Amino acid sequence: MPPDLPSDVLRLIFEEAACGTLCGGPEWPSSLRLVCRAVRDWTHPILFSRILVTKSTAASFLQLVASISPPFFYGVRSLNLLIDPGAFDTLVMESHIAACFRNVQHLCCSLRVLRIAAILPEAFMAPTHLSIWYDPILPKPTDPVVGFLQNVTHLRVIPHLSMRGSFVETLAALEVVVIDIVHDSDTVITENVDMFCRMRTIRRIEIVTHLSTAREAMIRDLVAAFTDPRITTS
Repeated sequence: MPPDLPSDVLRLIFEEAACGTLCGGPEWPSSLRLVCRAVRDWTHPILFSRILVTKSTAASFLQLVASISPPFFYGVRSLNLLIDPGAFDTLVMESHIAACFRNVQHLCCSLRVLRIAAILPEAFMAPTHLSIWYDPILPKPTDPVVGFLQNVTHLRVIPHLSMRGSFVETLAALEVVVIDIVHDSDTVITENVDMFCRMRTIRRIEIVTHLSTAREAMIRDLVAAFTDPRITTS
């Protein structure tokens, strides 16, 4: 450690470097963590505040989770599992993921991965921000995964079917919903918007369309029929 700089200045330098190296793979923190013990301690909460797992990094991620004790990951606040659930070893997931990522606030994954993560009821994460995408079978209100989501206040969904009667209606803390429309079905769109409009805890419903310009205009007209001031479209 250079002796001519105060430790608080050195800490600021390395923390800034850590903020600039966040790029999503399980290996990216290694260079800063190897400088020395002090730098490792300074940068660890930053480097592991957000983890993005893709198909190419899934194997490394699982190896890391299986080989390190859970407290190592307690600083993780955002966990993005952007992979097919088939990429995970269920036994590894059951044994480690819920315990390791107990402090995650932002969780993004498919519902099938979510079910795997929520298997251990005594080690639930308590995410407040949840992003999920298409699953052919939505969990019902009695599904064990529902208890895992009791603190969710912000929900982003990419629905391909109606969510009426699903676990979504049990999210008592839900305040903000973002619906990404990628499936061109008037029935699905109106049923889902109607369901969220009936949930009185929600204060904002944002609809984001990913369709042709002409079709997006039709969706806006369709949604405008609800005359609910909480709805916005983009």
